[in-house]
Amino acid sequence: MITPEEGAYAFETLVRHDRAYSGYIPILGAPWLADLVRRSPWGEMFASTGQRSRGPSKFRMELLSLPQDEWAGRLRRLLVEQASVILRRTIDADRSFIEYGLDSLGMLEMRTHVETETGIRLTPKVIATNNTARALAQYLADTLAEEQAAAPAAS
Repeated sequence: MITPEEGAYAFETLVRHDRAYSGYIPILGAPWLADLVRRSPWGEMFASTGQRSRGPSKFRMELLSLPQDEWAGRLRRLLVEQASVILRRTIDADRSFIEYGLDSLGMLEMRTHVETETGIRLTPKVIATNNTARALAQYLADTLAEEQAAAPAAS
């Protein structure tokens, strides 16, 4: 139940706008709102981000189990798959991401996914310099090889 003051304020706010449909629902302490968020795809997306585990991803572990000369090919497949999901069409590994219309938001989505899977930080400059799936995969493979070479020296 709302107080008369809340009702008057809500009424003034609703009649101030020229909308075909309007409504007022107090949301504080509303269990249905938490259920709606929990069951919606939007809510699932945010719930899954908090459940990421620390340490190497499954993809990175799979990659490290391959011979080093196969890393670039596997990374290229990851990049092509991710760009295809974002663009909703297949892409060629040798064409620029920009030619396909991958905008800054799409690049950010791809970058975040690739960083999560590989554990390698990518700057926008790196993606701009290596702007095809093949070039970026080679960059990632080289970076991973450098990390692996430096790892035994660090321990």
